[in-house]
Amino acid sequence: MIQFSPLRNPVRLASLMVCLVLTISCLGRCGDPMTALRISVRSEAKCKENLIKLSDIADLSGSEAILQTIKDLPLAPAPTEAKPQKWTQADIKHHLQLRGYQPDSFRWAGAESCIVKKVQEIPVRKEFVSTGPAPIHQVQAQRNVEQAIAAYLQIQSNSNTQWKVQAEAPKEHAQALYQRRTIQGVAGGAAPWVGKQTFRLLLVTSKGEEEIEVQADVSIPPMVVVAVGPLRPGQRVVEKDLQYMPLPANSKTSLEDSYTDLRDVVGKELRRSMATHQVISRQDLGAPRVINANELIEVEVVSGSIVIQTGGRSLEPGGIGDAIQIEVLPQKKKLIAQVVGERKVQVSSNAVR
Repeated sequence: MIQFSPLRNPVRLASLMVCLVLTISCLGRCGDPMTALRISVRSEAKCKENLIKLSDIADLSGSEAILQTIKDLPLAPAPTEAKPQKWTQADIKHHLQLRGYQPDSFRWAGAESCIVKKVQEIPVRKEFVSTGPAPIHQVQAQRNVEQAIAAYLQIQSNSNTQWKVQAEAPKEHAQALYQRRTIQGVAGGAAPWVGKQTFRLLLVTSKGEEEIEVQADVSIPPMVVVAVGPLRPGQRVVEKDLQYMPLPANSKTSLEDSYTDLRDVVGKELRRSMATHQVISRQDLGAPRVINANELIEVEVVSGSIVIQTGGRSLEPGGIGDAIQIEVLPQKKKLIAQVVGERKVQVSSNAVR
C-alpha cells in the first residue's frame, strides 16, 4: 500500500498552492470556448422568415467561430402575423438543450422574455416610398369599434338594419381595443343615426373602466320595397301592403332585382306568397290577371292586316302582356299566345301552322 505523508515543509507547501491557483486561472481562460458566448435576450423581436432563429430573439457576442455555428440555429416555426409568440429564457434554454447544447455553459443576460411577431415584407416599387403597413392590432381595433357601434345602432333603431360604420380607433387605445370584449358599452349618436356621429365607448381593462370618444361616419344600405305583412298569391297589391326598409345584408334578392319605388309595385298582382318584411322582387309580381286557367277565351289570329277570330281555352292564367299557353278549339291545337285583354289573346298566323 502506498502511503502519503503530510507536507511538513512550509516553503514547499506555499509553492504548490501558487501552482494550483495558476492552473485554475489557466483553465478558466483556456477551457470550453462555449463559456465565452454571451446571449442577451431581447424584449421584442420581429421574424421575417418561417423559422425563428436564435439571432432573431437574442443579441449574441463571442468569438466569430462560435457565432457562425450558433447564430442561425433554428428554434421553432415562426408565429402567424395575427398571433405573436412569447419566448422566455427557459423556453430558449430548453430548445437549445434539445439540439445538443448545454445552455448553462453560456452567459445569459437581457430580458426574461421576448415577444416575437411575424412581419411580412412586400417589395415596394422604386418610385414609391414605403410607409409600412398598419399594425395588426390597429386594424383589428378599428373592426371591433365598427362592429360595436353597428350593434348599438340596431338596438337603438329597433331593427336588424345592417348599418355601415366607418370609424377610426384611437391609436393610443388600439392595444386595449384589440380585444372585442374590452368594449363593454356604447352611448351617444343621434337619430336618424346617419352621417357624422360621435359615440362614447366604455372600455373595461385590467386597469379599470375608461370612457373614450370615437368619431364615425354612418350610412345605411339602399331602401327597398318590402311587404308589411303576409300576402297571398293572386292578391292585387295596394299601398298599405308595402313599406320601405334597408336591403338586408343577407337578402337573396339583389338590389337590381328589387323595387325602390312603391309606385312601381302598387296595382300589380302577386305571383307567390310573401312573408312579413320580405323583399319584393320583380319575379314576384305581374300584371293583374285578366284570364284564369281553364277559361273559355277569344283568340285573334293576326296575319298582316287580316285578323281572324276564333275560340279557345286558356291552359294557364295571365295578365295583359303575359305569354300563356292556350288550346285552339275545336282542333285542340296548343299554342303560345299573348294576353291582350280580358279573356282575350292574340297569336300570329305563323304560330297556327
